[in-house]
Amino acid sequence: MIDNDADFVGSQEMLAELRDDNIRLTANMRETRELRDQNQDVATASLLNNWIDEAERRACFLFEATQAGARR
Repeated sequence: MIDNDADFVGSQEMLAELRDDNIRLTANMRETRELRDQNQDVATASLLNNWIDEAERRACFLFEATQAGARR
């Protein structure tokens, strides 16, 4: 993830960046969960499943929010 050091970032751009960050976070957690599954670490895999679900919901919400702004 790259920091945005711009002097001004519009709200739609902020939401899009946050959405993209959540999509990347989800992908990273899926990879980690696969490793935990391979090592039979059920407890950590279960936690990751919950966090993946939450990140996916955030990404969906942020996607819809950025689409609504594009239609205005």
